Amino acid sequence: MVNPDRKRYFHSRENLSNTSYCLNIGKHLSVMYYGGSVTYGAGASDCEKTSWRGLFTSWLNDSYPKARIDSYCSAISGTGSLLGLFRLEEDVLPYRPDLIFIEYSVNDYFLREKPEQIMTQNENMIRKLYEMNPFIDIVYLYTDGISSSNSVPEGELNYSASAQDAVAEYYGLNSIAIGRELTDRISDKSSASSAEWRMFFIDGVHPSDVGHVEYFCTIRDFFERKMSECVCPDMKAKAVPKHFLCRDIGIREFIHGARLREYAGNWIYYDGCVSRSCLAEYSGALMPPPDGRPLEITFRGSVFSLFFAGKGSSQLMISVDGGTYEKRENDGNRPLTVFFDKQAKEHAVRFESGNADFMIAGFLIAR
Repeated sequence: MVNPDRKRYFHSRENLSNTSYCLNIGKHLSVMYYGGSVTYGAGASDCEKTSWRGLFTSWLNDSYPKARIDSYCSAISGTGSLLGLFRLEEDVLPYRPDLIFIEYSVNDYFLREKPEQIMTQNENMIRKLYEMNPFIDIVYLYTDGISSSNSVPEGELNYSASAQDAVAEYYGLNSIAIGRELTDRISDKSSASSAEWRMFFIDGVHPSDVGHVEYFCTIRDFFERKMSECVCPDMKAKAVPKHFLCRDIGIREFIHGARLREYAGNWIYYDGCVSRSCLAEYSGALMPPPDGRPLEITFRGSVFSLFFAGKGSSQLMISVDGGTYEKRENDGNRPLTVFFDKQAKEHAVRFESGNADFMIAGFLIAR
C-alpha cells in the first residue's frame, strides 16, 4: 500500500545540513528518539528492530556505512511533552544529540491539556535543546490513533499536533505527520477492531509491525528528500528567536527517586522500579498509607504536575490551597497537571487515595 503523495504530510521549514555534515564530513551522528510508547516501540514484535525507530536506525547505518551512528531512545510510554520537558536534563542533554525526533502529540491529545499549555511546554523544550546544542536538528513527528484521527477532517492535524506545529512553525522546525499520512489511507476507521484498521494497528493507537514500517517509510522519504537538498561545507548554529512565542515557565525541578523521601510525610516510600525508558530506570515512589491519611506538599511555583505510576486505573483526590477535593483518574505513567499558572505563588496541595496500587513517581514544579 503505497501513498504517492507523502509530500503533503511533510512540513519542510529548514534544511538538515547539520545532520548531513555529521554523516558525510564529521562521520559521526548522535540520534535521540524522544516521546511516548510509539517511539519506544509498542506494538512492534521487536522494539529495537521492527519499530519505526529501529528501522530508521538500520536505514541510517546502511545508507552511511562510513559514519558512526549512536542512537538513543529515551521514550516512556503514556507520557506527554510536559514530562518530556522536565526530563530533558537527565534523559537527553547528557547524550548531546545532533538530531532529535520528538513524538508527543498523541499523548498530549489523550492528556487533553489546553493548546496554550502544549505550546508553552514544547517551546521551553526547544529552547533548552538549543541551549544544549545550538547546532541540533529537531524534527517533530505527529502520530495518530483512531480517536485523534477521527476528531478532524482528512489531512488536518488534531488539536494537540496543531499546537505543537504552531511552535515548530515559529522556530522553523521540520515536522512530519506520519500518523495522518497512514490513517488517511484507512477508509474504515469506525472501530479499532475493523479489519482495515487492524492491518496497521494492534489497538486504537499502537502500530503493528506493518504500521511501524509505514511510519518508517514516511520518515525515510522525508529524509531522502532533505538529504538530497543539502550542501554541507560546515556546521551552522540555529537562529533562535529572541522573544518567546508563549512564555518562559521559569526554573524547573523534577523531584523523583530517593528525593521523594523528603516529601513522604505519612505516606509510604517504595524503592522499587516504577517506570523505565530504554535508557533510564525510574525507581522510588510514594504510596498511600492503609489508614488513608492525606499527603500535603507546600511550595512556591506556577506549574505543578504529578508523574504517576501504578497498575490500571487509579483514583486520586486532590485539594489545592484548601479548596474542595476533586477526583482525578490515572491509568499509569501519565503526568497529571494539577495547575499551570502564569505567576509563581505559594501553594499547598493535598492528596488522598484509597487505591493500594496507586503511586506518585515524581513531582514536576516550575518556580
